[in-house]
Amino acid sequence: MVISRLIHLVIRPMVALLIVSTLGLLPAAGQKVASQKVWTTYHKAALVELAPKYKSYSMEYDLPSSDKGMLGNVLAKAAEHYLSTLSAVEPPVPWPTIDVSKPLKLQNLEFKKSGGDVVLKIFVAAPTFGIQSHLTNTFKDKDSGKSRTQYAYDLLFTAEHGYTLSDATTQTVLASYKGSQRGVRTSYFDSVKELDVYVRNKMQPDLVVQLFDEVVKRADFELGGNTWPARMTVNSVEGDLPSYQEINTATNEFIGALSATTPDLPKIQNLTTVWEKYLVQANWDDKKAEINRKIGLGLIENLCVAYLLLENYEGVREKAAMFENQNRSFFAKSLPAFDIAGSYSGPGEGSMPVIHHGSPSTFTTVHFRSDIGGRRKPIGN
Repeated sequence: MVISRLIHLVIRPMVALLIVSTLGLLPAAGQKVASQKVWTTYHKAALVELAPKYKSYSMEYDLPSSDKGMLGNVLAKAAEHYLSTLSAVEPPVPWPTIDVSKPLKLQNLEFKKSGGDVVLKIFVAAPTFGIQSHLTNTFKDKDSGKSRTQYAYDLLFTAEHGYTLSDATTQTVLASYKGSQRGVRTSYFDSVKELDVYVRNKMQPDLVVQLFDEVVKRADFELGGNTWPARMTVNSVEGDLPSYQEINTATNEFIGALSATTPDLPKIQNLTTVWEKYLVQANWDDKKAEINRKIGLGLIENLCVAYLLLENYEGVREKAAMFENQNRSFFAKSLPAFDIAGSYSGPGEGSMPVIHHGSPSTFTTVHFRSDIGGRRKPIGN
């Protein structure tokens, strides 16, 4: 009996010691990722930095018009060859007015109506298009309770559009963008007749306006050199493991670098090495891993923010693609994004009201995976 009690007293401390030792080998329970919104300043440098010899710029437009050249500062009429194809039953819609009186801001150059050292030319050709597929949308009307069907088309259209930035003296092209064939979906209409009338009548002017706006925004985004207030998401890890503490130290320093009047880019560059080091250790299939999927996605989001501010767009694209590739479960997180001021001219996903420095503002949500052209919206409304 005494021997049995002695064995029991010896075994209990050994079991307790084994449990404590085993727990010490496991990662912190939960492995929770904490997110924080931080305001910062995002600077987008111009695609080309113009040489100091350039002091001024002018703008030219090549847009569809039935008149030779421009009507003052606006495009006011449709191309005659297009108007002649319309049915007499469907009177032609007046060609939309496109105001070209307000020049883009081109870095630090002085704007001149003519005779600038460089010339920024915006061009859009009259689109030609064909129907790719017929679409229907059947639903129950919430007022009448009856079934309704609406109709739309997916179309493929061709219209050369883009810009060139050239030396006015040598005609050397300094920067350019050109697009041509594109797909587009019309809005839905209540009847096929209404849809066809729209396609034969107002579709082409709507496409020209849409392309013109896109080219102008793209030129501003790529050539202007812009700075916007932006709200970013940064992540830390809850837990006491040395790896988590190192990640969190980098995150806290990152928040300080973001919050400065001018983000501390050299410091941000150094901090990326910490997150990259642990990202390569991620075990995407083991929830109990020290760097599991949840933590790995948090690290990727931090790196997306860092590479954006460093203007390492190849790094942004790479990390955004990795996030999407590793985020395909049923409980997938939202794709990483940031909010940016309403004057932003790059690709955006939609706008939302926010409070910035105590005042309401409208900001655009931008996914890190977005390309420079952005998403196209249905036309015809």
